[in-house]
Amino acid sequence: MTRASIDIRSITDEHAVDYRENGWVAVPGLLDPDTAGEMLEVARRYAAGELATAPLDLAMWREWRFVARDDAAEPFRSVAYSPRTAHAISRLEGHGGGLRYWTDKVACKYPSAAENGSSPTGWHQDFPNHPIDRVGGATVWIALDDVLPEQGSISFLSGSHRAGPLGRTYSSGTRTDGRDLLEQNPWLLEQYPVAPPLTLRPGDATFHHPLTVHGAGANLTDRPRWSFIAMYVDADSVYTGAAYPATDDLGLRPGFPFDHPAFPVVWEGDR
Repeated sequence: MTRASIDIRSITDEHAVDYRENGWVAVPGLLDPDTAGEMLEVARRYAAGELATAPLDLAMWREWRFVARDDAAEPFRSVAYSPRTAHAISRLEGHGGGLRYWTDKVACKYPSAAENGSSPTGWHQDFPNHPIDRVGGATVWIALDDVLPEQGSISFLSGSHRAGPLGRTYSSGTRTDGRDLLEQNPWLLEQYPVAPPLTLRPGDATFHHPLTVHGAGANLTDRPRWSFIAMYVDADSVYTGAAYPATDDLGLRPGFPFDHPAFPVVWEGDR
């Protein structure tokens, strides 16, 4: 069950045009500031160790995974599982098909100068790192607090979703000696412009295509950068069997759809 009171902004035709052209779009006020503020309060409780989910420390940030799915923490669950959130992605893509919840996380990029501070987020694509057989769906990135460019706000290579899959790697991967996608593929900058880092208010969001190359700088301020991130995939997606922590122990069958309670269809589609 989710809260009926969560208000999620509708996607406009202009948003859809921008998304299909650039592979990403900013949507101011996707959530109202009060909802974002409530999410921030809960996120800080995770950081303080008051809630059960243990953090995962990555170089680029500290994250708490599946707060909407496993913890059913509100208002995260109502946002991530809302048909309106998934329908927004369907509108952006223009296909009218169904969408399946895939992952969610609270992420905190700590000031880089602090002890155990966060590093930049290397340029990468989402899709190649997941055991999914097709491109579809999108990632929604929601600011829970004011986010400034100097905090390492998210940035995109506009149009890079047309480049196709560029490899299953993150910048921290041992296979690449720590090199991110731009260092591995410098030609990308010749074809796709770097969108400036964004300034976001609480409740503002970005949506990006699974193949859009994106990254973020270090947090150069003395204030943590907080976000909630949820990812959705095509409802008909098939499990490839590739290793992935969130699916390895679920008994999924390679070559079959993700018909499992962990990955519910949250938007049935309208076609």
